[in-house]
Amino acid sequence: MIKQAKRFTYIVHIVIHKMQVVKDAMVVILLAKTLLFEHREGRITLSEAAHKAGLTLWDFQHYLVDTGFVSSYSIEDINEELELLKKKHK
Repeated sequence: MIKQAKRFTYIVHIVIHKMQVVKDAMVVILLAKTLLFEHREGRITLSEAAHKAGLTLWDFQHYLVDTGFVSSYSIEDINEELELLKKKHK
């Protein structure tokens, strides 16, 4: 009987831990969606959004890809930034 009680207690702890993990993941997803909206509106950079979500930029970018995010950042935008960097570092 004592073994069963210990096992039950152990299982309850595991379930509670898993529930907390799910809750934490849901909070991160909600926060990421909110920050993504702010990024789309031009209020914050992608790096700021990742930082505020508590994620690395790499992880945040993976989240975006996984959720179907399509960037409006074009090849022309990249080329413009490269030209600005070249001018800045002359």
